Amino acid sequence: MRTVPAASPVLAGVARPPAPSAEPALREAARQFEEVMLGQLLRDVTGGAVGEAGGAAPFASLLQDEYARLMARGGIGIADAVLRSLQASGEKP
Repeated sequence: MRTVPAASPVLAGVARPPAPSAEPALREAARQFEEVMLGQLLRDVTGGAVGEAGGAAPFASLLQDEYARLMARGGIGIADAVLRSLQASGEKP
């Protein structure tokens, strides 16, 4: 069986979840940021290819936004990283 090497000290904080005492408004702002960022990423990756056929182009951005919302619900770690950064800097929503 193959073993995975220990994480680099540089990356050790990346996978760490944010403090549970985070204000709900700050946590929600970080989640919304992740959602917007994922939406933009999806638009850039598809390059307008989604919905070009059959007159669906006006609805392509709605589909990409919905995909981003669903992806952000589970999270890919962007919101956690933003939240940790905001907590470290002492920012308030």
